[in-house]
Amino acid sequence: MILALLAGLVACGRQSREEHYTSVLEGTRTKVNALMGGTIQRVNIAEGDSVRIGEVLAVLDNRELNFQGDQLAATERELDAQENVSRTQINQAQTDLAYVNQRKERTQNLVGEGVLPRQNLDDLLNLESKARSQLTAANQSLELLKAKRAQLAAQKEILSKKLDDSLLRATANGRISTLYYRGGEVIPPLGQLAEIVTLDSMETSIYVGEERLAEIKTGRTLPLKIAGLDQALTGTVIRIADQAEFTPKTVLTPDNRSSMVYAVRIRVPNPQGALKDGMPVDVWLK
Repeated sequence: MILALLAGLVACGRQSREEHYTSVLEGTRTKVNALMGGTIQRVNIAEGDSVRIGEVLAVLDNRELNFQGDQLAATERELDAQENVSRTQINQAQTDLAYVNQRKERTQNLVGEGVLPRQNLDDLLNLESKARSQLTAANQSLELLKAKRAQLAAQKEILSKKLDDSLLRATANGRISTLYYRGGEVIPPLGQLAEIVTLDSMETSIYVGEERLAEIKTGRTLPLKIAGLDQALTGTVIRIADQAEFTPKTVLTPDNRSSMVYAVRIRVPNPQGALKDGMPVDVWLK
């Protein structure tokens, strides 16, 4: 009788250590936001559609950006013409300077021999100074045009980014759970176009009192059960809250009298896609 009593107490003790939690599975939710605002020209998806990361979901009206592109192209052609003029001026100034230098050498010799007056040499020195100034000015104009071309290149990069931002792309693989805007509507900057739910792996949370918290470590696997699903499931603890909180009203715990609990986040693989967002799940802590 004593042995039977002890065995019963041990069995009761083991049973009391097994706790059951009820929660819901959640897919990974990703927002699709518009970096720039504008009128939605076209929407390529509907709620429930499967999308791949990088896929164009919607296109904003980018006609004004295309006009800016035409303007930048015209500015680039203008810079090409101005650079050609500057290079022509540089070549002319170099030719004039070379000619003046040749005349200056001959004139210096003739002035030294007393054949020509000093005034002739002074005139050539003045012409040489002007030719050097013209060459310097032409080189400076060319450098200024190069700086403007660099500014133009930066403007083209900015425009290219804006044109890319006018294409709203999927930020994750999954399904469109909610579509907030339709074609023809105006979306503000950073406005949310849609929400994507990824079901490759699911997550759920249970809330554990401090008396069982020491038993749970990150990386521990816990058995799970889905009503109507025969296969055995396991989840992995990926995060444990550092701070206690009051028990959420919508969460069932083994002892609702415990007011302060710690949130334990669990990840559940879903390679076959059998698990759905919002599906109830039972988690067992043994």
